[in-house]
Amino acid sequence: MHAPFSTESSAPVRDDNATLLAADAALPTFGQELRTTFKLALPLVSGQVSQMLMGVVDTIMVGAVGVAALGAATFSNTLLVVPFVMGIGLLGSVSVRVSQALGANDRTAAADAVRHGTWMAVALGVVIVLLTLLLLPFLGHLGQPAEVVEKTPAFLVICAASLIPALLSMTWKNHADALNRPWIPFWITLGGVGLNAALNALLIHGLAGFPAMGLEGAAWATLAARIVVAAVMLRWLM
Repeated sequence: MHAPFSTESSAPVRDDNATLLAADAALPTFGQELRTTFKLALPLVSGQVSQMLMGVVDTIMVGAVGVAALGAATFSNTLLVVPFVMGIGLLGSVSVRVSQALGANDRTAAADAVRHGTWMAVALGVVIVLLTLLLLPFLGHLGQPAEVVEKTPAFLVICAASLIPALLSMTWKNHADALNRPWIPFWITLGGVGLNAALNALLIHGLAGFPAMGLEGAAWATLAARIVVAAVMLRWLM
């Protein structure tokens, strides 16, 4: 007679179960996954938000100048936000390409990705400025009050020009993100927001001997702050 159960086949089954249990135990929990994802995403998201904060700071500080100036600043930021977000999306490819190149241990391809992204940022910024200049004669047809349209052109063009250094710093920030070095670019960008606020106070209201330029002063402050952020970012990466 044969035994109803064979002991020879039970050992492999027990081994397989033990392997599966060990594999399950090695998997991270939902909480661990959430903390890891949040730790990775926080500096990346914060860096993107910091770029947009300059427009928010301008809007808040220009409000003291007058209703028409505030309307012109809001109108200009509304016109520029779409190409700026498009640039963020396009230049996000730099971090992907650099990550792939570093994963393949191909530093030449990583350098090429940064260089191509830099030229793409410059080209996109120039196109935005040119399109902005072409748009100026049609501002009165976009449903804004005449006093807002009158104050918009100078602020709009200067802020459009400021997107060139903003897109450059975004390119280099994406490169740093791919190198797993996101925090320094975050602090550089956040420092640029503080610099923008300080320059706004000087140039909008004419403090410390500076000329009171009102709305146009806010635009020059944004341009200067973004140039400084791009220069510091480049110096840190070199």
